[in-house]
Amino acid sequence: MAYNQSIKNIYEALRQSWLVSLLLFLLVLFVAYFAVYSFVGFPLNILFPSVIANISVLLFRRERVWFLLGLNFDWTGVRLFFEGYFLPLLAFIPILLFFLPYGVSLNPNLAFNDFAVRTTLLILFSASSEEFVFRGILFQMAIEKKGEIFPTLAFSVAFGLFHLLNPHINFLGIINIFFANVVLSAMFFRAYSLWLPIGFHFGWNFWQSFLLDSPISGTYLGLHLFRTRLPEFNPIIFGGSFGIEGGFVGFFALSLFFVIALKRYKPIPHIYSRILRERYCHPTESNGIGNNGVEKIT
Repeated sequence: MAYNQSIKNIYEALRQSWLVSLLLFLLVLFVAYFAVYSFVGFPLNILFPSVIANISVLLFRRERVWFLLGLNFDWTGVRLFFEGYFLPLLAFIPILLFFLPYGVSLNPNLAFNDFAVRTTLLILFSASSEEFVFRGILFQMAIEKKGEIFPTLAFSVAFGLFHLLNPHINFLGIINIFFANVVLSAMFFRAYSLWLPIGFHFGWNFWQSFLLDSPISGTYLGLHLFRTRLPEFNPIIFGGSFGIEGGFVGFFALSLFFVIALKRYKPIPHIYSRILRERYCHPTESNGIGNNGVEKIT
């Protein structure tokens, strides 16, 4: 009996450890990536490993299954996703207008074909996958334990390191990638919904390519409505071959969206109240509340 209790105590300690959750996440992420790559079609094989890794940690900890990583499946979530998706236009349309006197032309080869669909899905799934990794269960666990500032900075450093091998990376690009993660994190903990940063991340990458004919963090995808010759302009201002994120224009745009995130968005009441119950409810205060104040699903 004492032996079984010791095993149970060890398991509970492991289950509550953020480091163990991190190791489990990374293990499942890499195993799932190589497992699904061969039989899951592109570009779904980009998204699946990060989703599986998040769900694995969530099930291991037996926490917060009810709203699944901040993905509230209601009209509020839909609204936040599309708000995030169109938000980058506030910066990118003025940038496009700036290019007009220097020669902007329509792309005669643009067509709604297999290439356009696959590229759009690639942008969507890549952005979503990065959000699941850098603002998924591990980030959410960290902000619950340490508050918002330290996890945001730590995950932003990791996000910057993740992009170090991107083509044409430069110093401003590293700074802006770090800052972009700060902005995306602010969007999450202001709305407490993952839909907003997913929509913004997708919209930033999509409109950057589609409107500005800009590389996305050093990768040129060729999906563009206009030809702007952006890489030919001053690389310190416009980022050159790395894209908007590699110049001062990208920094000022991200600064705008950081202010918007802090000023406009507030936690969704029915989600945030549930989070507060999870954090502060004593397990014995209410029926149906399990370990750590988590309401059990019946």
